[in-house]
Amino acid sequence: MANAAYAYLSDQILGPAKPIVCSLDLHAHVTDLMVGQATAFVAYHTHPHVDFYDTGHRAMKLLARTLRGEVRPVMAHRKLRMIAPPEQHNTARPPMAPIMERVLAAEKEPGMLAAAIFPVQPQLDVPNLGWSVVTVADGNPALARARADEIGNLAWGHRREFLLDRTPVRDALRIARATKGGPIVLADSSDGTAGGAEGDSTVLLQALLESPVPGPCLLLITDPDAVTQCVAAGVGAEVSLVVGGKLTLAFFRPTYEPFAKAIIELDAPGPTDSNLGRLPYTRVSRPLFPLDDI
Repeated sequence: MANAAYAYLSDQILGPAKPIVCSLDLHAHVTDLMVGQATAFVAYHTHPHVDFYDTGHRAMKLLARTLRGEVRPVMAHRKLRMIAPPEQHNTARPPMAPIMERVLAAEKEPGMLAAAIFPVQPQLDVPNLGWSVVTVADGNPALARARADEIGNLAWGHRREFLLDRTPVRDALRIARATKGGPIVLADSSDGTAGGAEGDSTVLLQALLESPVPGPCLLLITDPDAVTQCVAAGVGAEVSLVVGGKLTLAFFRPTYEPFAKAIIELDAPGPTDSNLGRLPYTRVSRPLFPLDDI
């Protein structure tokens, strides 16, 4: 929503005669209002995001060419009635990789200035939520529209491949016990701080207490109050605390994959639940895949 406000305010301040080129996160919630307020959008091509600098450079290069009169950007926007778990947005592997490859190929075509796909932050509860494709052509709206529709149709055709099966917590602990060696990573993305959750879920902690696994376990829970009490008690003291669950790991793979014996993605409830059907949406426009079978 902030993206739309920035585009609107920029347009109001600068006026329609001044070009506005925006660099956007791949998870931006793109609307027709945003597209109408800007000259061109340039977006990340990677998830996890590693092309911050490149995206900014591409945006400023396009703005400079526009100011010099070398190009005349025109945008097309295609909205898709679909959302998908963020874990499936990884641009380095299917099902997202072939879609991003087509985006990159379109961007290099003669007459094209930019192309982007936005799989959006699926836990948002806003009207018209869904993936977006934005293409920018040089003075050729028909070309921009054709490429936006082509990429949009490609993504829509892959929509069912984005459905994600996860491992129930107790099954994950059973697998962990049976796995020789380590370390073993249990990834609870339903409590992912990168997606807006607080990181204080106790679902895994409760399961570990009820059904311990051999060997040491490291479990991260956000709880400033518990930390304060531990500091006050002092080193070596024993305290009994209520931990977690008071405030209410999206990029964990690049960190843990190089040395983890196994990574088990958990099926657990939470604010950033990958089982999108469990989230209490009230404002999204329907039908919307996979909430609706379309």
